[in-house]
Amino acid sequence: MPIEKKVWRYQCDPFVGDEAMVEVFFEERATINGREFKEQKMSPVRVRMVDLFGPRELLDPARVEALATAPASDRIVPLNHNQPEYIKAEEAVRKLEEAVRASNELSQEEKEARGAEISGVRQLLQGAYVYARSLIAWGVGALVALGAAVQSNVIKTLASDAANWIMQLVHGLLG
Repeated sequence: MPIEKKVWRYQCDPFVGDEAMVEVFFEERATINGREFKEQKMSPVRVRMVDLFGPRELLDPARVEALATAPASDRIVPLNHNQPEYIKAEEAVRKLEEAVRASNELSQEEKEARGAEISGVRQLLQGAYVYARSLIAWGVGALVALGAAVQSNVIKTLASDAANWIMQLVHGLLG
């Protein structure tokens, strides 16, 4: 009865640098007496991004550009609002929006500006169809920029979580 492990989710720090951390969440599966058991661990293992992916100097720019400009990302894709990744992405963006609205660390002007950015991301998620590239560039890009620009660790974490769920949604859409 071996226990199988696989990564079911990862979440990156909003700051990219040599000391940026990645939280890796594992799923464990086992079959006992013909019954399958599955547990998605909610406690992450934290590893340095450089240890997980290697030094940034070794990233092949041509490969990165090829992935970013893949024809699949130019497609208009249907959004299934009942898909688990969609529900998680929408929930994560909603939590971020609530945290920004309730934050004592942001000025009223910052709340309004950040709220408008988040509203734009939510608008992308509301449609029945979307360009996958738009979800990545505008959705994930706005959330990562928001997380990098604020001082609140809560908002940074929520922005990173929302960006992660949108990336998982896009991954599922492009199959």
